[in-house]
Amino acid sequence: MTKSNASSAKTSILTLPRYLFLATDQILKVVGVRTGQIVRYLGVGYGKGRIVDFVLDPANEFRLLVVYNTRMLSIFDWTDGLLIMVPSTWFKMLK
Repeated sequence: MTKSNASSAKTSILTLPRYLFLATDQILKVVGVRTGQIVRYLGVGYGKGRIVDFVLDPANEFRLLVVYNTRMLSIFDWTDGLLIMVPSTWFKMLK
């Protein structure tokens, strides 16, 4: 797993052997490495703000934790695109 930030373009990239995760502002894209096709969009329509960081859950590689500039945290199952939970109180307490 590799992660890099391209600060000038405000883009973050996370790669797995078969998938690439690309975040720009409010959308996180899951891209197939072999085909270059977008497999799934995450975070679309949730209106939580701008994505500032994301990471795979170390306990479950199918969960993606997404942090927004509004101090909100969302947890997605990136394999099917489902929003698992929004534990907003966890992050809001860190003000």
